[in-house]
Amino acid sequence: MSFDISRVLNHPQIGFIAEITPEPDKIKELRGFREVIRNELRDKFKDLTNSFSSINGQMHYIPNLSTAFLAEDLKKLSSDQKKSLQKLRPKFASQGSFVYKTMNSPCQAPQQMDLDDGIYFPVEMFEQKPVISKDLFFKFVDNTLSNLAKRKGWDFSDKKNTCARLIIDAETHIDIPLYAVPKERYEAILEKANVFDGISINSDARARLEPNEVNLALRNAESWTVSDPAVLNDYFKKSFKFYNELVGGEDVCRRVCRYLKAWRDHAFKSGGPSSVALMTCVVLSFQEMSRSRSMEKLSDADALLECVKCLPEQLKEGVPNDADKNKGEYLFPKKEMSQPEIDEICQSAIELHESLQLAISAKTKNDVIKKLRESFGNRLPNLQDLITSTTSVAAVIRSQPAKAQPQPNVVNQDAG
Repeated sequence: MSFDISRVLNHPQIGFIAEITPEPDKIKELRGFREVIRNELRDKFKDLTNSFSSINGQMHYIPNLSTAFLAEDLKKLSSDQKKSLQKLRPKFASQGSFVYKTMNSPCQAPQQMDLDDGIYFPVEMFEQKPVISKDLFFKFVDNTLSNLAKRKGWDFSDKKNTCARLIIDAETHIDIPLYAVPKERYEAILEKANVFDGISINSDARARLEPNEVNLALRNAESWTVSDPAVLNDYFKKSFKFYNELVGGEDVCRRVCRYLKAWRDHAFKSGGPSSVALMTCVVLSFQEMSRSRSMEKLSDADALLECVKCLPEQLKEGVPNDADKNKGEYLFPKKEMSQPEIDEICQSAIELHESLQLAISAKTKNDVIKKLRESFGNRLPNLQDLITSTTSVAAVIRSQPAKAQPQPNVVNQDAG
């Protein structure tokens, strides 16, 4: 006996995908928190830009309440640096799972939903680096968000190397990474595109920035580091669109990414392979499938099984940053991971594959659910009516001759 578990996975109202999808009110609430944070940062940066005045051709710092804690740092800036700050208008752009629609609700504490909202500083450059220290921006943003957290009853954290974090509640946090982009290039782009909405970075305008023009602030680095989140955003968005069209208008690739993230969240309270690493594994598996078999009407069950079969070896060999091959970096394992931790993750991936195989070939539908819940937890609904017996639809599909498929142009470094 063989079973097709696709409907119990992807039924939009009562399937697993529905169970792991955040409630619409929660997403609306997240957007509201994001706007509160953006408005607070805009207002405080207005105070910062109003802290400078030109006297006899030289820029001078004029103290005010919002910038008093930073007075000594601001006084030490050169006249050109002060002039750059006086003209600064920060912009914002969300990134990560919130943008490419792979966000899941938390499975267990201490897991949280995470919204990444980058703040971009269009500033002058000197020898391809921002003229203003990233430490000054960190101090100002940290202070602003810390004060906001106190007023709102949130928690502020500066423990993460790549961002400032606001912990809204037990299930939600918002990360604010800091980026600097060349002021002249940015303004030229906006003027040419005529698409700036006055609030955030418009994706059409953002797409015209080159990746090496985006600089990320790291707390433990001496200077800004070239890093563009749009590269990953673009990679996943293009991949999902490409495979959606290839399999006949179904969002199978994106859903499989979410299933694997849900497995990770059930298997590991914290840690495990990162979302980006798991999603890259899925995309690489889809690339391989499209070379060797027909992708038409690919089911969620068949796609998940194929990706899970490949996952242990992918993790064992190391997951490359396929979105930016020139970097030569690996998304898994992370540098700080110990060998026992890596081994545990790889073993868990092996067990996932074995469990899924046993589920599909179980004797009864009840056994199917039991095996699936071992891997995905009780959020996998006990809806046996959604499971169908099959003579192996997957085998029929695989028996069809493979068609040569063009691969998605996802290595383009532009943002989408």
